[in-house]
Amino acid sequence: GVFVINPIDVVRTRLYNQPVHSNGVGKLYNGIGDAAVKIVRSEGKFALWKGVVAHYSRAGPHTVLSFVFIGILQRSVAKLI
Repeated sequence: GVFVINPIDVVRTRLYNQPVHSNGVGKLYNGIGDAAVKIVRSEGKFALWKGVVAHYSRAGPHTVLSFVFIGILQRSVAKLI
């Protein structure tokens, strides 16, 4: 999941953090597609995966712990039934 979501997150973050003109229009990107193309052209295709290690470091343990606690909950409920 992280490897699929990260490029979307990078583009979204760049769009959100770009400087804007006084009329509210972005100075660097004109939209999602434009941002993705400009990022890839200027920084290479792997730029869309910048921060993937940090993203995985945050999401990985969360996912593992979620499955652990779901298993514990299922076993507890099974004992009650």
